[in-house]
Amino acid sequence: MPFVENLSKRFGLFAFDPQARDLKHQLWRDVNSNDLLQGWLENNRNAILTMIEHVGLETPPQMLLAKSMYRWNYSIKKKDFQRKCGDQIFVPALSPIRRRGSSQVQLAFVYTQNVPCLVPDSDWVLVVRQKKAHVWSAAQSEVGILSARCFRELASGHMENFDSTEGSLQVLSPKATSDLNKRIRSCEFEYAKEEFEVLAPDGFVDIEMGPGSHPN
Repeated sequence: MPFVENLSKRFGLFAFDPQARDLKHQLWRDVNSNDLLQGWLENNRNAILTMIEHVGLETPPQMLLAKSMYRWNYSIKKKDFQRKCGDQIFVPALSPIRRRGSSQVQLAFVYTQNVPCLVPDSDWVLVVRQKKAHVWSAAQSEVGILSARCFRELASGHMENFDSTEGSLQVLSPKATSDLNKRIRSCEFEYAKEEFEVLAPDGFVDIEMGPGSHPN
């Protein structure tokens, strides 16, 4: 939407919205990205609710709008975060995730044991660590789920604030000691990874789906 606004202002263009609710609102003379975005969100919401109400579409998994917007903004800035962090610190992706059978979609990222990384705001952390094994066994990895709160408690004392407009970001820095490694190796996973599924970016919606929701 900002690109459309910039083009409009630079070249003196109008914007035509073929999805507007009536002819009066199809032509945008004063083009600004916020109004365009709100118009698109309204059309998108109406289309989803119409499909559910009249076509029998199964109600899709839902993410809170605030979480969805946080993930969107984080994804846009991810490359900039990586440049700022440098090669020594990994910047993970934020993925939509849900417990199997639940309609609520939340956020998760992957943490790999001994890998310094940026820690975004999330609900869950997929922890990849070296599996406990006998001394004669070959090293193997295992993956389990921790809540973000539990992960931050384990990493307490080893995280630093990240200089960014996203105030919730922290860095698990290369200075982290072997103490953190021991905590991660010895902790009990809260859930097995099989209890969750990662969704595609278009596998959920972020509109209100409460009782009585109807297209405008």
